[in-house]
Amino acid sequence: MQRTYDHKESTTAEAERLCERLGPGWEPRVWSNDGWHFEAHYKGLIHVYPSSHGGTWFCVIGECGMLASLAPEGIPHLTDPVEVVRLTVAGYRRKWVAFKAEQEELVRAGEECLKGDL
Repeated sequence: MQRTYDHKESTTAEAERLCERLGPGWEPRVWSNDGWHFEAHYKGLIHVYPSSHGGTWFCVIGECGMLASLAPEGIPHLTDPVEVVRLTVAGYRRKWVAFKAEQEELVRAGEECLKGDL
């Protein structure tokens, strides 16, 4: 039991260090699922996790699958958690701009077709 407690404590400390590195507003989350795991999250919307590649981090925006259609191609795994957040947010922004333009074009086409005799 002590070993499990020690592992939880060390995982919690890692999560807290990650939050300190990322800056104000980041909060740790630690959970057990066949071992102890952690993430740092910002307002429950941006999540940074340690990757299985060792010594690197990856970032996910939104709840599981919520923004999947806007996810940048390929999730970067970087040694700097701040940089991985920057790259991920920039990727989502690029995809959002393209998605928004496409949706605006669809709305324009819909409004245009309604002007005719249907």
